Amino acid sequence: MAFLVASLVATLACAGCLWPSDIIERQGFGHAPAIDRTRVVPSPDSVVELTSLTTDFSVAGAITDLDTDLDNLEFHWYLGYLEWTQPKPPDFTGYQAIRLNACAFQEELSPPGSLHTLELIVSDGPIVFDRENGRTILGGYAYVSWTVRSQVACQ
Repeated sequence: MAFLVASLVATLACAGCLWPSDIIERQGFGHAPAIDRTRVVPSPDSVVELTSLTTDFSVAGAITDLDTDLDNLEFHWYLGYLEWTQPKPPDFTGYQAIRLNACAFQEELSPPGSLHTLELIVSDGPIVFDRENGRTILGGYAYVSWTVRSQVACQ
């Protein structure tokens, strides 16, 4: 009888090993991307004078995210979004660096000599655009903006 009880106790003790416990997926850490402003080109801390047809803007090497691979981040660039009366979609998506052609964006940069805003939103979740409600960021994000002034004469 003692042998039967001991066998039953041993079987019950090991039964937990026979049936796998529920597997709980490890959740992300929830860290938003970060932008090191000192590595952003050109510096967002002063007005960027657009004096040539094209000007490069870049955050390559300035982005970190503790729990998301940089290739999986969303990059949305907006020129003049804040100045428009209606929401407008991003002008560029998916790039850590862009080459802004001042003549291709005459409408956003008019009148010549006026100040406008170039924004970049970097998110570890989707960025959704709706024509009525504008942009919605569904993850952690980092934001940087430049004040730009076009001095380019376009034909």
